[in-house]
Amino acid sequence: MTTASRAQNALHPLKGGESITLVPTGDVQALAREIQVLLVDPARRKELADRGKAAANAFDWTTIAGRHAGFYSRLLGAADACPRMSSGDRPAHGYRRDGRS
Repeated sequence: MTTASRAQNALHPLKGGESITLVPTGDVQALAREIQVLLVDPARRKELADRGKAAANAFDWTTIAGRHAGFYSRLLGAADACPRMSSGDRPAHGYRRDGRS
């Protein structure tokens, strides 16, 4: 279960009210109210905890590594689809490997 303040201009990856309780930054009264609600409402606490755990899976290192691997696989696949230069083709920068231009 998480109660946090809403950072100004921040896009929070967890949806307020669904998996996290967000209160305005610096609003001590709002924070106290939300804590009181959670203290007396075990069903709400459990709901937020369960949804928070599910949402946190999106930030698990295994998930993040899988996304990166997928990105690089797509990138390499796109590179394989690009036409290859033959050894005599002029590179885009204007210089050949043998030093001639």
